[in-house]
Amino acid sequence: MKLIFFFILRRFFVKLRVENEFIVLEKKLFVTVKTVLYRDKIVRVQTRRTPIMRVLGAKEVTLFTQGGKTRFYLRGNEKCELLPKRGKSVIKPRFCEVLFGAFIDARALAGITFFAVAVNKIGKILGENYLDGVIRALFTTAESVTEALAIAHIVIPKAAVFFGITALSAWLIGFLRKLIALSRFEVGKTGGAVAVRSGFVTLYENELVLNSAVISRETFISVLTARKTLYCRNVMILPCADSRRCERFLRAYFAMKPNGAPPIKSPLRAFFGHCAVPMWALAIFLGLFLLLFVSGNGGALLLRSVLAADVLISAYLVALYAMYMNRENHVFSPDFTAISCKKAAALYTAYIPRGLSPKTVNSERVFAPRGYAVSSVLSQSAFQRLSGLCDLKITLPERSSFRARLVPLAELYRC
Repeated sequence: MKLIFFFILRRFFVKLRVENEFIVLEKKLFVTVKTVLYRDKIVRVQTRRTPIMRVLGAKEVTLFTQGGKTRFYLRGNEKCELLPKRGKSVIKPRFCEVLFGAFIDARALAGITFFAVAVNKIGKILGENYLDGVIRALFTTAESVTEALAIAHIVIPKAAVFFGITALSAWLIGFLRKLIALSRFEVGKTGGAVAVRSGFVTLYENELVLNSAVISRETFISVLTARKTLYCRNVMILPCADSRRCERFLRAYFAMKPNGAPPIKSPLRAFFGHCAVPMWALAIFLGLFLLLFVSGNGGALLLRSVLAADVLISAYLVALYAMYMNRENHVFSPDFTAISCKKAAALYTAYIPRGLSPKTVNSERVFAPRGYAVSSVLSQSAFQRLSGLCDLKITLPERSSFRARLVPLAELYRC
């Protein structure tokens, strides 16, 4: 509907005016909405062309600022100085690197949501028989897997297998969707921005302003393979890279030059603080599982399976958080600040241009945000004061925050 009114009939409903300092976009349908954007506040420009848009000769342009986004349509061959330009020194990752990036970036929850929405929409078009067929196929697969496990003397309830197969199918669909979106991936530098192009079915072009933090994401597979995935303004800019390649990329594209500053790591005494949540969960679930096993309640097969899965997941998270604790690096240099933190089952490291500058306020040493960081908060609990540790939280303009936990305060002050 928006494509009809705001592209096909846009001469009646849309007015776009691009000036030297600002952009004026006026949309009028039932309500007239007039948007004024200052050009120096635009941090990301994205164009998107779906197959329907390519047939109609249209493309969707989205302008992102720190406060929100504005969307309008242009003709496919229409020239506009706001549109992303093809970068220079283009990097084209190999297929195996794109495959790795799609695997790391595929989120289980997003895949389940997309799977549910897609099945629901297709079911409305094809009727209830289609939805019943999908559920029947999942149940048949669950029965086959349950029988195969029973032959191997592994007893798992059919309901648990059904939910597991459903989640795996949803993740697989999300992975294939991400792989198609990352096909024909290339990244290059154009002036003061980074240009990213990708897509096979739907074509994406992004131009990202360079005054931004670069985020690396690592998972269990990333740690085993010693690879990272880099993002800038929520857009993947490098699907697969080792530490040396990341340093070269940051130096060439974002002018972040490591000066040999020693990284700050959490001491061994901070292990329990890093792994406290999964360790407590492991103790609770393991106790409940042993209690149920000792009681000899044979009718609680589903409950035992759920508790056993919880024990395995908690043990996995304890081992994973221990690995992340060893890989966390907090670097404070004149060119940038690198701060690591774990969120859910992934380790994130934010490379922030120009970092933080230590200042003295009322005879106290504090860390004031400088450059891209919006704010920083240094906090200590009663237990952290006794051990000489602290937490450092840095907030970025994209409303994302990174909290370095259990960092030695004395080493932080020496930076």
